[in-house]
Amino acid sequence: MKKEIINAFDIKSSEYPEIYDDDYSTNNLIHQEKRVRSRIVERRAIRYLYPLKNRGVVLDVGCGTGDLLLNIKNNCQEAMMHGVDISPKMIAIARQKAEECGYKNIYFIEGDLKKITFHSNIVISIGVIDYQEHPQNFLIELSRLVCKDGYLMFSTSNGDSLLRRVRVFLSKVHTVLFNKTKRGGLKARPIKEAHLHNLLLQHGYTREKRFFITFGIGLFNSQMECYLDRVLAKYLSNNIFGKYLSLSVIYVYKKSY
Repeated sequence: MKKEIINAFDIKSSEYPEIYDDDYSTNNLIHQEKRVRSRIVERRAIRYLYPLKNRGVVLDVGCGTGDLLLNIKNNCQEAMMHGVDISPKMIAIARQKAEECGYKNIYFIEGDLKKITFHSNIVISIGVIDYQEHPQNFLIELSRLVCKDGYLMFSTSNGDSLLRRVRVFLSKVHTVLFNKTKRGGLKARPIKEAHLHNLLLQHGYTREKRFFITFGIGLFNSQMECYLDRVLAKYLSNNIFGKYLSLSVIYVYKKSY
């Protein structure tokens, strides 16, 4: 399973610079999701670093090509940044970007959670938990890396979503009709909100915020679908209806003890 994930994201690494380029106009809903969740988490991280005088430690697990950390670093240059990813190609691109920016105290590590031996004020994991063999165990391991009064920010596929069920069905039809699987056949493992909430409560966390994101199917490029997603996000991102109509969720939890 791990080898399949590495191969899939090595292949995707060539797309990431374009996805996160502000000058690039996308009609791909899933690419748009990557931008949206990155902006949300970036703003939150900067807000939480401010009381620390922009110092503190930020860890991004599944950092990809490093765009999120580099954007945070651009606003909080005194903070220590660590990014870890299992994709060698992703890490190579991230290191090159960091070198070009000339930032200090930002490190990109090839590997997984076993490589992390320190605690951080902010731990981020975006688009990663879904592809773990045991998502809830992975979430517990993430939670242990956060300092007291620190923050855990992560995204999951929405396990409560009716729209996601429709997407899964249509994706299967798409595979049969076109003999082509999405993400090299990797399957996301959505988590129901109640399960992850109870899990984090047991480990000393309280929920600060959640954002419902991505309102659409995203199987084909569509300018109209991307536009509707942006419109619906204004009204449903923090609305209970978003729980059943969004594909993904971003959660922000604070560690109380």
